[in-house]
Amino acid sequence: RRGMAPPGFSVMGAAVSAAGAALRGVDASACHAASQLEPAILQAASALAGSAASGAIAMAKFGTCAGLSLSTIGLGAGCIYASASFLFFVSCVMRVDTNVPPIHAPLEGSKDFETFPRPEWLSTEVLNWGVMGRVGVGKSTLINAFRGLTAQGPHAAPVGVGHTTRQPHAYGFVRASSNSARLWDLPGVGTPDWPRVSYIKDAGLRHFDGVVFVISGAFTEAEADLMNELMDFQVPYYVVRNKVDQDVVNNLEDNGTSVGETLQEIRKELEEHGCEPGRTFLVSAKHAQCADYEFDRLLGAMAADLAMQRVELPEVYGDRPRTATRQVRPLSVPR
Repeated sequence: RRGMAPPGFSVMGAAVSAAGAALRGVDASACHAASQLEPAILQAASALAGSAASGAIAMAKFGTCAGLSLSTIGLGAGCIYASASFLFFVSCVMRVDTNVPPIHAPLEGSKDFETFPRPEWLSTEVLNWGVMGRVGVGKSTLINAFRGLTAQGPHAAPVGVGHTTRQPHAYGFVRASSNSARLWDLPGVGTPDWPRVSYIKDAGLRHFDGVVFVISGAFTEAEADLMNELMDFQVPYYVVRNKVDQDVVNNLEDNGTSVGETLQEIRKELEEHGCEPGRTFLVSAKHAQCADYEFDRLLGAMAADLAMQRVELPEVYGDRPRTATRQVRPLSVPR
């Protein structure tokens, strides 16, 4: 019957969910192991995880058509899929030297640093990503998704209608990072306390490893101006179009439009508003594990930028020469 999963799929769904849950529980010991892997081995491990997941995802999609809920199979399959990107990200976090600030950050003691000082609450001896967006775009839900938490989980970022961030608040990125990576819930730009004209200075954005713009529609003018200014300063940024799952469902019900067609429409609209396709990611923070969306690509882009903007640890390089610490590299566009 419609809406009821065949018994066999229920068993497979439970097995896949269990596998996904196990992989999502990556802890410090797994991350330590990741740090010992050579890049080629790590890539092979990621490919293996992705291959294993692709079969599970296909099963999940078939199951959804047969009446299975996303929470039964899709979530478990996605957890496997996302874990490869998570493992790659954690490996990059553990390979960089946090004693050296991001290459794009103003050098302490310079005139540039005097103009754009590092806020007292921000330390560049850890990795920092700022997350900003208007009320209602799902910013806190995305922060929880990065951290592998639900809204009801312990230490989760508070979610709810009308929740407003008034002061920067830090969250540990992942449990396994030993607090070496942080996500900062930042106040919205253009408020009386955080005016647009001085926002980059007040929020210390030039000292962040990257800035995530969370939107659920078109940019505001203030956000667009801020993004362009960050590009000039070579600060990595990521345009995250959230809640695309709602658009997919609504467009399917109203117009019979497929998932791919809806996502293509959203991409085209964002590109028309000046968003660089290589730095634009369509996600559902509530279903970050869904293979149709781009949460895994977002993690990969953040990891790639990190490798370019921070210096790797000497033990990672071995006898190879290290990258010049103050040579600012042009901001690349992830593919």
